[in-house]
Amino acid sequence: MELPTAAPQAPPEHTPEAPEVPEIPIGRLRERHIASVNLQPGMVLARPVQITARGVLYLNLGAGSMLTEDGISQLLAHHSECVCIVENDTRPVEEYEAEVAARLERLAHIFRGADDGAATQALRAALESYRRQ
Repeated sequence: MELPTAAPQAPPEHTPEAPEVPEIPIGRLRERHIASVNLQPGMVLARPVQITARGVLYLNLGAGSMLTEDGISQLLAHHSECVCIVENDTRPVEEYEAEVAARLERLAHIFRGADDGAATQALRAALESYRRQ
Protein backbone atom coordinates (compact mmCIF):
# COMPACT_ATOMS: atom_id res chain seq x y z
CA MET A 1 0.00 0.00 0.00
CA GLU A 2 1.44 3.31 -1.05
CA LEU A 3 1.01 6.42 1.10
CA PRO A 4 -0.43 9.47 -0.59
CA THR A 5 2.10 12.20 -1.30
CA ALA A 6 1.49 15.90 -1.56
CA ALA A 7 1.83 17.47 -4.95
CA PRO A 8 4.98 19.55 -5.32
CA GLN A 9 4.30 23.23 -4.78
CA ALA A 10 5.51 25.88 -7.18
CA PRO A 11 7.68 28.60 -5.67
CA PRO A 12 5.78 31.78 -4.86
CA GLU A 13 5.58 34.29 -7.67
CA HIS A 14 6.82 37.17 -5.52
CA THR A 15 8.84 36.96 -2.36
CA PRO A 16 8.83 40.04 -0.15
CA GLU A 17 12.20 41.76 -0.04
CA ALA A 18 13.91 42.34 3.26
CA PRO A 19 14.02 45.98 4.30
CA GLU A 20 17.26 47.66 3.36
CA VAL A 21 19.52 48.14 6.36
CA PRO A 22 21.95 51.04 6.12
CA GLU A 23 25.57 49.98 6.23
CA ILE A 24 27.40 51.48 9.18
CA PRO A 25 31.12 51.86 8.59
CA ILE A 26 33.06 50.24 11.41
CA GLY A 27 36.82 50.44 11.58
CA ARG A 28 39.02 48.82 14.15
CA LEU A 29 37.31 48.07 17.43
CA ARG A 30 38.96 48.23 20.80
CA GLU A 31 37.99 47.03 24.23
CA ARG A 32 38.27 49.48 27.07
CA HIS A 33 37.67 49.11 30.79
CA ILE A 34 35.62 51.99 32.11
CA ALA A 35 34.42 52.90 35.61
CA SER A 36 30.70 52.20 36.01
CA VAL A 37 30.07 55.78 37.15
CA ASN A 38 31.34 56.97 33.72
CA LEU A 39 29.05 54.74 31.64
CA GLN A 40 26.74 56.37 29.09
CA PRO A 41 23.59 54.97 27.46
CA GLY A 42 24.39 53.45 24.08
CA MET A 43 27.77 52.00 25.10
CA VAL A 44 28.16 48.31 24.20
CA LEU A 45 29.55 45.66 26.55
CA ALA A 46 32.59 43.84 25.20
CA ARG A 47 32.38 41.13 27.84
CA PRO A 48 29.54 39.68 29.89
CA VAL A 49 28.77 41.13 33.32
CA GLN A 50 27.48 38.81 36.03
CA ILE A 51 26.92 40.08 39.55
CA THR A 52 26.35 37.51 42.26
CA ALA A 53 26.14 37.58 46.04
CA ARG A 54 26.02 34.52 48.28
CA GLY A 55 25.53 32.27 45.26
CA VAL A 56 22.58 34.22 43.86
CA LEU A 57 22.80 35.78 40.40
CA TYR A 58 21.46 39.34 40.68
CA LEU A 59 22.43 40.79 37.33
CA ASN A 60 23.41 39.15 34.04
CA LEU A 61 24.25 41.26 30.97
CA GLY A 62 25.67 39.52 27.91
CA ALA A 63 28.55 40.65 25.74
CA GLY A 64 27.19 42.85 22.97
CA SER A 65 24.43 44.31 25.15
CA MET A 66 23.80 47.99 24.58
CA LEU A 67 23.60 49.84 27.87
CA THR A 68 20.49 51.81 28.78
CA GLU A 69 19.80 54.20 31.66
CA ASP A 70 18.11 51.31 33.50
CA GLY A 71 21.03 48.93 32.89
CA ILE A 72 23.52 51.50 34.16
CA SER A 73 21.35 52.12 37.23
CA GLN A 74 21.30 48.38 37.91
CA LEU A 75 25.07 48.14 37.60
CA LEU A 76 25.54 51.01 40.05
CA ALA A 77 22.89 49.65 42.46
CA HIS A 78 24.76 46.34 42.58
CA HIS A 79 28.10 48.10 43.23
CA SER A 80 29.75 47.34 39.90
CA GLU A 81 33.11 49.11 39.81
CA CYS A 82 33.97 48.81 36.12
CA VAL A 83 32.96 47.03 32.93
CA CYS A 84 34.61 46.33 29.60
CA ILE A 85 33.06 48.15 26.64
CA VAL A 86 33.79 47.98 22.93
CA GLU A 87 34.16 51.12 20.85
CA ASN A 88 35.51 52.26 17.53
CA ASP A 89 39.26 52.77 17.64
CA THR A 90 39.81 56.30 16.39
CA ARG A 91 43.57 56.36 16.93
CA PRO A 92 45.70 56.99 13.84
CA VAL A 93 47.17 53.81 12.35
CA GLU A 94 50.72 54.90 13.23
CA GLU A 95 49.79 55.41 16.91
CA TYR A 96 47.98 52.05 17.02
CA GLU A 97 50.96 50.23 15.46
CA ALA A 98 53.40 51.94 17.85
CA GLU A 99 51.32 50.84 20.85
CA VAL A 100 51.16 47.25 19.59
CA ALA A 101 54.93 47.22 18.99
CA ALA A 102 55.53 48.52 22.54
CA ARG A 103 53.25 45.81 24.00
CA LEU A 104 55.02 43.06 22.05
CA GLU A 105 58.42 44.42 23.09
CA ARG A 106 57.30 44.30 26.73
CA LEU A 107 56.20 40.67 26.32
CA ALA A 108 59.56 39.80 24.75
CA HIS A 109 61.26 41.35 27.80
CA ILE A 110 59.05 39.38 30.21
CA PHE A 111 59.71 36.08 28.40
CA ARG A 112 63.43 36.72 27.79
CA GLY A 113 64.62 34.09 30.27
CA ALA A 114 61.75 31.64 29.93
CA ASP A 115 62.19 28.10 28.70
CA ASP A 116 61.01 27.11 25.22
CA GLY A 117 58.55 24.48 26.43
CA ALA A 118 55.21 23.95 24.73
CA ALA A 119 53.27 25.47 27.63
CA THR A 120 55.43 28.60 27.63
CA GLN A 121 55.11 28.98 23.87
CA ALA A 122 51.32 28.57 24.05
CA LEU A 123 51.08 31.16 26.84
CA ARG A 124 53.26 33.62 24.96
CA ALA A 125 51.27 33.15 21.73
CA ALA A 126 47.99 33.73 23.59
CA LEU A 127 49.35 36.87 25.24
CA GLU A 128 50.73 38.21 21.96
CA SER A 129 47.38 37.62 20.28
CA TYR A 130 45.58 39.44 23.09
CA ARG A 131 48.02 42.35 23.14
CA ARG A 132 47.62 42.88 19.38
CA GLN A 133 43.99 43.88 19.95
